[in-house]
Amino acid sequence: MIDRNRLIEWISKKFKCQISALEQVSDIDLAREIAKSTVIELEAGIRLSEALSDPPEKNLRKHKYEKNAEITRQAASLIKRACETVESPEKLIFLVSQFDTWALEERKKVLSKPNLSTEARLFDSRFYEECPSSAITDTVYTAGVNGYDFWEYAADRLNGKKEFSKGWVELQIRDRFDLTDFAEINYQAKEVIAQQFGEETLKLHYALAAIAFRKPVNFAREITVSVSKLLADFGVEKQRKYIPKNARKNHQSTCYLSKEEKLKNLAHHARLLKRIEVHIPEWRYGKGKNSKSIAVVMSNLWDIFSIVEVTDLTLDGSRILTDIEINFRPGVWFQKFAGSECLREFGYITSEAMKLDPYREKMALRLAYFAVFALQQHKTGRYQIESLLRRIGYSGQIDVAKTDQTKAYNLKRSFDRSLKTLSSFQHPYRFELDPEVPEWAKPDSKVKKPNGWFETWLQLYGTLQQPDSLPVKVAKPKRTRIKRKPKTAKTAGAFGAEIKEARMAKGWTQTKLAGTVNVSKMTISYIERGQRNPSPQLETLIRSALDI
Repeated sequence: MIDRNRLIEWISKKFKCQISALEQVSDIDLAREIAKSTVIELEAGIRLSEALSDPPEKNLRKHKYEKNAEITRQAASLIKRACETVESPEKLIFLVSQFDTWALEERKKVLSKPNLSTEARLFDSRFYEECPSSAITDTVYTAGVNGYDFWEYAADRLNGKKEFSKGWVELQIRDRFDLTDFAEINYQAKEVIAQQFGEETLKLHYALAAIAFRKPVNFAREITVSVSKLLADFGVEKQRKYIPKNARKNHQSTCYLSKEEKLKNLAHHARLLKRIEVHIPEWRYGKGKNSKSIAVVMSNLWDIFSIVEVTDLTLDGSRILTDIEINFRPGVWFQKFAGSECLREFGYITSEAMKLDPYREKMALRLAYFAVFALQQHKTGRYQIESLLRRIGYSGQIDVAKTDQTKAYNLKRSFDRSLKTLSSFQHPYRFELDPEVPEWAKPDSKVKKPNGWFETWLQLYGTLQQPDSLPVKVAKPKRTRIKRKPKTAKTAGAFGAEIKEARMAKGWTQTKLAGTVNVSKMTISYIERGQRNPSPQLETLIRSALDI
């Protein structure tokens, strides 16, 4: 059987021979004929490569050689187009040489990579994914929605923590001026990470967590994902970016992003996640004698090993960015909180929630992402409106709105609009207000609001609900201890009455009986009143002493 590495070498040598021949030619027609013969040889190599991509080598290695065939096919297609359009033999030689170099580099890159993006897309077979909902997810969410306010400043680091009944979780960002990778230079200062860590970063965190959560053993292996696939899962075909006021033209506050900008934007948030570290000094679980505790020493939230740009060569010899691959592995926290049966907690995130726009649908996005872990902690889902808004990062807006009527109206309008967005999904999220709330407080109500309405509205209650079509998690049955049935009071009382009658018939005091059977007077008193059952040995001694 032909070795595939030798096959690649053979294709490469054919390229070199054809280029050497082209360099000796000055006639364009002859140059085209040689270039076309190169295409024929390339196509033969493609067919041979495809024929060899059958068993016994499947999955990853098969994927690599299919990718090689695709690269060679692209090079052949580019040479064909060059033959049809280029009039100068010198330019044709230059382009074929460029295509040769590009194809060879790309094939080597594919063969040398230990992993390629073979992860299935999110929501590939169903409208939801399971996502870890532990205290780590809660803390990362809190950092994302509260921004810089979440962090406490120290000389060389930023710390942010959240306390729970079972322990507390600390996130940390350290200054890293030791970074040598050119792409990482902009991410050295801790302040940069904290200021830009927001909803888009949260979205990527949830996506990576859902992918890793598919298999409990994922904490031990590296995973490679395609950013193009993630962009499709995030629904960013028409994603727009915010334009600062001083840079706006024609009063447009947003503009569409190109594909390259979208790819680089998501890679940017991957680099932000790479800098977050997790520390859990002690986490307690279990009850009573079965209580235990674990700790997570300071480690990365995500071990992101590489962020690799994938480029293609165009007809004019320039390169365009077509994809980015992120190679990662969950941090130590995943093994202990997602891989452990005792601490394995998860919620659900839906495809529609993942596609919410972080700019135009920010509050709806925050509510949907909050539900992933909050409804596992707070089963009823009943929240006061003020408490819910503060949990999703609107404390500052609430404080301002209490003294600014316009801000109060805007906050309620945003809340109502986000609920309308979530309820319009095919699999809707809902926040059902209690039945007794006043008419003016309901979304889209035209009833005039009374004086002091904002404070009243904040105190109202409602129930946050995820889509009804999500699976219902069945709680594990609790282990029940089989209790021994004690002797009934009737049995103990009957025996007590019997020995009291026999004792008095003999004229004995309780003290004398107690001394005879070698127990205290109090024990005899308890037995006679039916408050204590004697052991079988003591019962035998008493019966023997009283002749009963």
